Amino acid sequence: MASIQIGDPFPKPSTYLLALPVLASPISFEQVEERSRNLKDGASSVETIVRSVYRDSFGRLRTERAGSEPSAVFNGVIQIIDPVAGVILVSIESEKVGYRLPLPKFSAVSFANFSLAIDEGAASRKWISRTEHLGTQKIEGVEFEGTRIVETKRDEPWIIKSVEQWHSADLNLLGLVVVSMPNGSYRARIQNVHRVEPDAVLFKIPSGYVIRNLPVADKP
Repeated sequence: MASIQIGDPFPKPSTYLLALPVLASPISFEQVEERSRNLKDGASSVETIVRSVYRDSFGRLRTERAGSEPSAVFNGVIQIIDPVAGVILVSIESEKVGYRLPLPKFSAVSFANFSLAIDEGAASRKWISRTEHLGTQKIEGVEFEGTRIVETKRDEPWIIKSVEQWHSADLNLLGLVVVSMPNGSYRARIQNVHRVEPDAVLFKIPSGYVIRNLPVADKP
């Protein structure tokens, strides 16, 4: 979860899902994310993360973080959104444990409203926003249409946030996202795209794992 520091108008941007669970559109790709953060001493920190993403014809979606850095908490953690079975599966390799969390059954309506990202704290601010249409461009051989949303805080107009997204309606896929904020930036893009059916075994918790069922949290 992102944390908000005192005096910091923006939290750290959350991770974007570049693909959503949709039917009859199998695809796999690498999601490369770069986060930069402006520090109080004037320096900046940069973090790069690579995730492998798979989506099959049934709309099941698997994401996993690549790499083997011992300090990376989420290495070996795999998340599977399975709208067919109505569950979210999370497997943790280091513990050989798989978690099952109920998910509403797949429907075009439910996933049309699926949130691509969460900017924590945004709801408490009042913004003036405008949308810019950026035309089209090809990324990894796929044509995307671009938009940019620029938001200015109503009572503090020097606080500006810009979100640029390049979307393919045919694939329900984002090819590029660029979020710019006063305290840093977030960039996510696709690479090594393959439009073939992934192996079905990728959407199951490995055999030998302990399976634990988690209840749905009650809404406040």
